Amino acid sequence: MYGIDVSSKRLGYLDREVLKFALDWKGSKFSVEFGAGSGRLSLILALLGYRVYIYDLGDVELLNLAKALKLKIFHEKTDIRYIKTSDLPEKISIFVAERVLHYLRFEESRRVLARVIRRMERGGKVIPFPFRNQFPNR
Repeated sequence: MYGIDVSSKRLGYLDREVLKFALDWKGSKFSVEFGAGSGRLSLILALLGYRVYIYDLGDVELLNLAKALKLKIFHEKTDIRYIKTSDLPEKISIFVAERVLHYLRFEESRRVLARVIRRMERGGKVIPFPFRNQFPNR
């Protein structure tokens, strides 16, 4: 386990930005999240009709709830450093990586992001954390 999932107790700025984009998105609804923590954001995206793919080394707490609700959430227990393009869905409209890429070496991050971008749908959004203007009131 690599970190503490602080967003499991609240929706942070990143989560709100993802949800704003998700609500406005008119294309196909595919989301990929690396290091989903409890899975709160993924669960919300699935409730909005997205097919959600989670890639995480650990267990995702809210997966049982998602299954009970028959939501389209798929969890791959894997080390993202070794993810292949073929491991990802054909289309990705939203990609989220909050507090996970900084555990990788620069070249590993670059290689992983290149694979994700190959699958991104035109107009889709890559939302890593931290990102520019993450604290607009400061």
